[in-house]
Amino acid sequence: MGDRQPVSIGQAETPDFSANVEIWGIEGGETRLFFLPECVLSYGGERYEPVSYDSFGVVYSQSRRAEDGEVPSDAEVLGEAGSLLGTNGTRRGRRGSEHSVVAYGMLAITGISEGETTRLLVSNKARAVRFARPFGSGKEEAPRGDARTAREARARRNAEAEAEKNETLYKVLGVEPGASQAEVHAAYKKKARMYHPDRVASLAPEVREMAELRMKEINAAYGEIKRKKSTGAR
Repeated sequence: MGDRQPVSIGQAETPDFSANVEIWGIEGGETRLFFLPECVLSYGGERYEPVSYDSFGVVYSQSRRAEDGEVPSDAEVLGEAGSLLGTNGTRRGRRGSEHSVVAYGMLAITGISEGETTRLLVSNKARAVRFARPFGSGKEEAPRGDARTAREARARRNAEAEAEKNETLYKVLGVEPGASQAEVHAAYKKKARMYHPDRVASLAPEVREMAELRMKEINAAYGEIKRKKSTGAR
């Protein structure tokens, strides 16, 4: 099945700079990821590369693996592979070996390196879904039932996704969903001043790049909210 390398996920220390907020990251292998409010920072080769959340993608799926070693305590064990049922009702290994078949959550991360996908096996499937959902690709198993139930489930997921997207737009500007046009405009002007190129012109190149990405995010959110308000969409 190929070599696998363990990674750690949690609050992380960022090399070469500090921040006044808690930064969570994924550490393991040659590339480390740090999740900042403005963007994702990819760190490798002793340099940072900012990645916009617009281009950062996470897709959730499920994967089954046969494990011949220790199985994580929070993983779902589906059964045993390569085993036969003996005459006395007990299982005996084929060729003397037994393997636990484990269901994992699979996170496929894109946008870090062009044309490359990083895949993470997560023993706790529910946590894998929760991680992927903010990036728009957290999907749980398809509902079972008749066509009407499936349509209703899809409609509910679409409505939830639209509500989350709408909430995110307002969060980018730092206002509550349903804020008035005047409040939205004032918040936009405040954010725009904070990340204006003139304000960061003397700072490090990485900071200027992050500010540029942040301004694009702010402009996109403001434009979308204005469009929704002008059309009466929610």
